[in-house]
Amino acid sequence: MNKILLIGINARYSHPAMALYYLREYVRDIPWEVVIREFTIHTPVRDILLCIENERPDAVAFSVYIWNNTLVHEVFSTLEQMSDRPVTILGGPDAGYNYTDWFTRFSFIDYVVTGHGENAFRDLLAGGLNHAACLDFEKRVLRKDNPLFSQIPFPYIDEDIQSFAHRKIYYETSRGCPFKCAYCLSSREDQHLDFREINQIKNELAFMMQHRPKIIKLVDRTFNAKKSHAHAVWEYIINTYPGTGTRFHFEVHPALLDENDFKLLETCPNGLFQFEIGIQSTCEPALRAVNRKGDWEAIMPRIKRLIGMNTIPIHVDLIAGLPFEDYDKLAFSFNEVYSLRANHFQLGYLKVLPGTEVMDRAEEWGLNYTPNPPYEVTGNRWLDPGKIKKIKAISKLVDKIYNSHRFIRTLESLRPLYSSPFNLFEAISDGSARKSAAYTEMRWEYLADIIIECALNRHMDKHYILDCLRWDWCESSAANRIPKMLKTDAARQKRKDLLARFRKGWTVPAFEELNEATVTTANIFFPESAEFRDKYLAGKNCAVFLHGKKKPLFLD
Repeated sequence: MNKILLIGINARYSHPAMALYYLREYVRDIPWEVVIREFTIHTPVRDILLCIENERPDAVAFSVYIWNNTLVHEVFSTLEQMSDRPVTILGGPDAGYNYTDWFTRFSFIDYVVTGHGENAFRDLLAGGLNHAACLDFEKRVLRKDNPLFSQIPFPYIDEDIQSFAHRKIYYETSRGCPFKCAYCLSSREDQHLDFREINQIKNELAFMMQHRPKIIKLVDRTFNAKKSHAHAVWEYIINTYPGTGTRFHFEVHPALLDENDFKLLETCPNGLFQFEIGIQSTCEPALRAVNRKGDWEAIMPRIKRLIGMNTIPIHVDLIAGLPFEDYDKLAFSFNEVYSLRANHFQLGYLKVLPGTEVMDRAEEWGLNYTPNPPYEVTGNRWLDPGKIKKIKAISKLVDKIYNSHRFIRTLESLRPLYSSPFNLFEAISDGSARKSAAYTEMRWEYLADIIIECALNRHMDKHYILDCLRWDWCESSAANRIPKMLKTDAARQKRKDLLARFRKGWTVPAFEELNEATVTTANIFFPESAEFRDKYLAGKNCAVFLHGKKKPLFLD
């Protein structure tokens, strides 16, 4: 029996290469042995090549995306030197919509499968699969329409789900998207919207849920594109899987949310769902230019209502580098989205992907972008390279400070000292640029040092900002130690005195969980600032953060 090796190279270990599992199941009845091997972008090239050598396949297929393009290039640079090289196939969006570059660089590539590739892949294997001899690129590019998505087999078998014990499970109930966002491959004509049947979805979810995975990430481009479909799936999960410990991730479009959606979502148990919401911009000319549907004034209260429910974690996105959005307009978008207080706020950058309208209009908009993946914009008619560089620095700080949830009280106290959230992160970015440490080092202490500088520059009381940082450390850190920069002799002595009281058998009737063992491993906070104590400790002298407890216990 012939063997084909399917190689997936993921951005992280937790991300499975779902496309390969679809291919395997779609050709299960064809007399080929299909082997899937997954790696990450951090895997040494020699390990991937050794896998190919050890498997000795008749054919090897790679799924190529912007995150693994560079590593695949490195693998191919060695692969082309092999005398007994297997038949070589490429698929995935960064090959399927960019095949001319691949054939030009690596003439030995036999085939490129483009678009949804199950049917084309099946024909290739059924036909015997020989090394392509034709020099015409177009004849080595395989395109074939798929059947309805409901007719594509479920991608996973029981052994797969078991192997995903420490990974996310990717799953989709639909393919394609009804929108035509110019920066997205799902806007293409060959990406029409198509759904699986509801009973089929229920059976597939039930199959996965036998193993109680931590996260099932539904990767539908717009999950709520069809209201009846979204409601049927949401209702099924809410009624069937509360309290299982599994979280279901959905990408939703805020413009499509209505009162019926909220009535249903308000019944969702805490933590069962998480939503990713692509806002992209609040600048109307920018949204109009890239065909992004939605009116910010109408969308904003809907997102606020979702966040206000406090049961569904919300991830929101902005895209820097869109046409017609200059630095000031981007700052406005940033401030509007920041004010939502979402659980996660990602400030990303426009990517000029092959096959998208954005690439077709790059010259018109003056888009400069990296020639290699991830094809990120480095400047345009509205943002020069210096501004893009500054926005990227701010983006990293938002991720390290806001998204880490390790500076909640500190940000809350700093925010009123600056004219806007964007202005605050600009100041932190400027402070970081003056430091010798690289952005990649961004340890908690390094960020705290910059934050202290920003606070003192705005005449905040030093004891108060240090108390904010101590509180955030105690609340977010599992280590019962305080960073050296936050330690005081007085607090050290107070901790010793408190522990001594518990060793002598002191008890607190209101807090039975407090004893020598629990307090010894706890983070204990003693305020230096009377203002902080009065504001956050209701006049108490101490806060004990027990491991596993969400709220501190206050003691005199």
